Amino acid sequence: MSPAEPGGAEEPGGADTQPFVVGDRLAELLALAALARAMLLRELRGLLVWVLGMGALCWYSVDALSRSYRTEELRLAAGVMERTPSMAAFTGPGHGMEAVADGVAPSLAALVANELLVYVALGLAVLAIVLVVRHTRATEESGQAGLVRAGALRPGAEAWVVLLVLDICLTAVGLGVWAGLVLGGLGASGALAMTAGSVGVGLCLGAAALLAAQTAPSARSARGAALLALLAAFSLRAVGDVLHSLGQPGAWLSLLSPIGWAQAMRPWTGEAWGWAVVLVVVADGVALLALALAARRDLDSPVVAWPSRPGLGRPGPRGPWTLALRVQASAAAWWVVGAVAMAALYGCLTGSLEGSLGTIVQESEYLAAFLGGGFAARSYVSLVLTFLALVAAGAGVAVMGSAWRDELAGRAQALVAAPRPRGQRVLTAALAAAVGSLATLVAGAACLGLTSAATTGQRELALDSLLAAFGAWPACLALIGAGALATGLGRAVGPVAWGLFAWTAMLTLLADLLDLPQWLRDLSVLEHVPQVLTLGHASPSLSWTGALVLTGLAAVLLSAGAWLAGRRDLA
Repeated sequence: MSPAEPGGAEEPGGADTQPFVVGDRLAELLALAALARAMLLRELRGLLVWVLGMGALCWYSVDALSRSYRTEELRLAAGVMERTPSMAAFTGPGHGMEAVADGVAPSLAALVANELLVYVALGLAVLAIVLVVRHTRATEESGQAGLVRAGALRPGAEAWVVLLVLDICLTAVGLGVWAGLVLGGLGASGALAMTAGSVGVGLCLGAAALLAAQTAPSARSARGAALLALLAAFSLRAVGDVLHSLGQPGAWLSLLSPIGWAQAMRPWTGEAWGWAVVLVVVADGVALLALALAARRDLDSPVVAWPSRPGLGRPGPRGPWTLALRVQASAAAWWVVGAVAMAALYGCLTGSLEGSLGTIVQESEYLAAFLGGGFAARSYVSLVLTFLALVAAGAGVAVMGSAWRDELAGRAQALVAAPRPRGQRVLTAALAAAVGSLATLVAGAACLGLTSAATTGQRELALDSLLAAFGAWPACLALIGAGALATGLGRAVGPVAWGLFAWTAMLTLLADLLDLPQWLRDLSVLEHVPQVLTLGHASPSLSWTGALVLTGLAAVLLSAGAWLAGRRDLA
């Protein structure tokens, strides 16, 4: 019976049916405003921390650098150092320091821009990635997005709201950064250029995260893909700046990265505002593509179905321990891939950096005095290994957070219903986190040691890098233990582990830059790892006491977290 015949049922997709009824335009606008308000209220406390924290960091950085480089001689030595390949890999191209070879000291503002901009941009990029994925695929997996879609909103409208909230949050943090720089005594125009570049990086990576949310099979995959894009942006910028400092072709690689575009704005050294337009255009282009896909995508599924993984019909894991390892294996694998790629990139540069920087140190009395007389490949490899330790710690904290996410999503109820201790779910998550962090650290350190040994001819770097990785692992375990304790206390304090990780990263990366006092440096767990690369594994002054203490601390925190989790109800 056709739909036109009396009594015939109208077929789906007929001419008289509409797949979606928008409703009153005013009702839709009110729904969008209500959704934006709800998202902003959810982000309010964290946003205040970001605004105050980034503003205070910028103000303190300017103050600390002004005290560290208080004389023209110190600024000249610092300028020579900033133009070296090893520093260019982690900071920037050294705009405003082109005349240091002629004995002209750079300005304090140029030093601040070169040393601080990349880290401010990285912070805003991480904020953007976490915010976008949390309000897109994460809410879909928890079921909250279904309630939002049931209102007076057309498909994909919530993605527009997420971008609006992202713009508001990045602008607020940018105002905090600008205020910190200006209160530190730097020029307002250059501070605006640095802020605009950093916010532009956040917009680009936020748009990339929104695109990943439409194509990835899960929130975790979307977050991992966006973080890998950030790692690629940082690596391209690093390679381009290193080649530029060596005077070799390939400096254009840094202009393939949003971070490179932000640095090309040259804060306080003749601002080039055209690169801000590039950042906005690229961010808008990626965002428009993501919005188009969001309007055509079903909830909690990618726009294109991913093929089924092989082995789905095989027997499941035996017991909770193997279950935790199998569930978190894919997430840990992405962290391992990122660590190996980073180690291979920086390890291949070790030989050329040792030769070029050693020559520069011999020719520059200012740099020789600044470095204490020389440069060794071990110091560079040790610095890279510190970055790898932070990556491994991030992997451990992320995997440990699965216990907290399972409780939020209701999956923990099935685990605690089984005839086993309630606190065992914390222990299994900690096991997966420990294995994931160890695999990330060992794989990255092995790649770093082999590439560094091959390029420098110092074969002992391979063994020392591996031993240094095992020495740094207890620091990762301590952060995993903190995450276990936070989970045991209650799901509301689960993100505390990420806060401790951010604190550790800030102290580790900025301690020398900001000339922090030793008591403040000691608050970082990475400050207490054995200095295997610096001293050598056969050195009699090498101490493993710090690693043993960190291991004991991790065991205490983990035991306390499991005990507390076994004595409270799921929230």
